[in-house]
Amino acid sequence: NKLAKKTGILTDLKLKEIKTDEEIEELEHYIKEIAEKQTPFGLHTFGKAPDERYRETTAEAIVSIEKNLTNEERQKRIAELEERIVKGAQRELDSFVAALSGKYIPAGQGNDPIRNPDSLPTGKNFYSFDPTKIPSKGTYETGVKLAKELIEGYKQRHGIYPDKLTFNLWGVETIRHEGVMDSQIMYLMGIRPKWDERGRVIGVEAISRSELGRPRIDVTIVPSGLYRDLFSNLMALLDKAVTLAREQVEEDNLIRRNVLKTKKMLMEKGIEEEKAERLASVRLFTVPSGAYGTNLDKVIPLSNTWDNEKQVADVYFMRMSHMYGQGFWGDKVTSEELGVKSDEDVSLMLFKTALSGTKIAVHSRSGNVYATLDNDDFFQYLGGTAMAIRAVDGKTPEVYVTNMSNPKMPKQETLEKFMGREMRSR
Repeated sequence: NKLAKKTGILTDLKLKEIKTDEEIEELEHYIKEIAEKQTPFGLHTFGKAPDERYRETTAEAIVSIEKNLTNEERQKRIAELEERIVKGAQRELDSFVAALSGKYIPAGQGNDPIRNPDSLPTGKNFYSFDPTKIPSKGTYETGVKLAKELIEGYKQRHGIYPDKLTFNLWGVETIRHEGVMDSQIMYLMGIRPKWDERGRVIGVEAISRSELGRPRIDVTIVPSGLYRDLFSNLMALLDKAVTLAREQVEEDNLIRRNVLKTKKMLMEKGIEEEKAERLASVRLFTVPSGAYGTNLDKVIPLSNTWDNEKQVADVYFMRMSHMYGQGFWGDKVTSEELGVKSDEDVSLMLFKTALSGTKIAVHSRSGNVYATLDNDDFFQYLGGTAMAIRAVDGKTPEVYVTNMSNPKMPKQETLEKFMGREMRSR
């Protein structure tokens, strides 16, 4: 107990002290996770193969996920991967010269090599996937499993399901996890994609209340600018999911309830019914079209220019309150534009309303190179979102990371646990 407390591990696990056999097992499992955590030794140098020891450890990291190999098969696989790593360095230089010469560069898969070993050797004109087939049926089922883990865990702690969640979505993350986060969002709303015979996503359908077995949960979505640009089809799909979920007339439909409540508030301000319903149904908010980043990376280091957190939160609100979906694309709308005599920023008010009441804020990590502390992006989005919710409600929501760094074992983790393991292993 004393050592676990001194090192901060109890804080990571949200425990005051170890009392039961189950807690001892949880501590033991966490220490094992720290020991097994993949730790990057630095970034790749273009056109240069890593030293032999780094090639070997990289190959071993890839093979560590492939559990059903004999020792002989394992050694053969490691040797093959090392050879592909070496080959990639020369291919990078060759492809670079070919590109400058206007020549053809063979295409091939990309991604984190631990998630997808077929990304080796490098030096290809890499692609990720066909975005019209995202999420696949298998990916959606993974999202369902993770969404259940998230809300069932909340119910176990609080006795009820959460009524509202907020998700951050990133473009590069989506390339890696291929729509797991989007699948979680749809399932929480009680919606599933529809696929054609070729596996392309052609729309959405509602899961019946009896099949769902719980209320439809309201979800606010805060994508990055890159996600918006790379996956406009998924932005449209998620917006369709919101509309369909809203249309399900069920007594405990939390999305419909919140939309109707906001619609009533807007109509009381003098906004006509059709516009009020569209505005009340917006669930996608991010930066204006053509812009990127929350600007918190510029504000937070300049601590001499602000006196309290509210001033920082205001930067986030103004930057991220542009509406997407329901016929909007990066719009900011004022009351005056809606025919109401007021200078109120309706978009900002709607964003704050959509965030208010959030019980859990969620982001994802799907690779093994970057975690939460390697750059400022993670705190800009997940930290900024949690701060914004705190500014609106006066309290911080639970903050979770969907950890998909091991594609064979995706799981939901508190930010404390995810960051704690990162601090102790990198």
